[in-house]
Amino acid sequence: MKKTIKEELNILLPNSGIETIHGEYYMRFELGGEGNSNKEKIEQATKRGTEIFNQVIKEDEIIIVIEEWESEFFDPENRNKNYVFEILDGVDLKRVKGPFEQTYFEENEEGVKIEKIFEDKLECDLLIGKFNIKLNQAEAIIKGISSLEMGGEPCIPQNIYFFSIQKQSGFRIYDDRGCDVWANSLNTLEPIYENLNSWILEYNRAEIDDMFNNEISGGF
Repeated sequence: MKKTIKEELNILLPNSGIETIHGEYYMRFELGGEGNSNKEKIEQATKRGTEIFNQVIKEDEIIIVIEEWESEFFDPENRNKNYVFEILDGVDLKRVKGPFEQTYFEENEEGVKIEKIFEDKLECDLLIGKFNIKLNQAEAIIKGISSLEMGGEPCIPQNIYFFSIQKQSGFRIYDDRGCDVWANSLNTLEPIYENLNSWILEYNRAEIDDMFNNEISGGF
């Protein structure tokens, strides 16, 4: 998967030096966990997710990467498979057929991380494109993904990554419960860390706090 994305980025962004949509520093936020009903969770996840997206990406020129499976557990009849493409109407997306290798990292005895390949491949297609995203498009996608496991429709069964070309920062909502953001510079994430600190997922708070405290004490 990473190799394919790198190849496509070289086509979409020639001579940019950008070879990945991921970043060095990550944060995780809680979205809809405080809602009582499914509807409330979807509404809260959409509101929070859109605000986080706006602070991380805004209406920038982005790379969008979509992982699409033949069938998704929460949408087994593929009733909602085309919804994201309705939102992205007019966006030129290149489809690359899978499967793809999956990689992970293990630390050796010296603490050095070594990249390895999973035995099982990722059985999906990959769609990738470049365009200027509008906030209403991002909000619709966030709501669609938030709705998937909550029984709301229309929903979005695909896994979607957003990457700001200018800021080299990214955003992904994984379901109604939370989202990930990342960047290659903590300077990019610091305002979000300060502005939306109460939304940080408690499970990851200690490591996120340490990440900023260590960098700040050592100087950016």
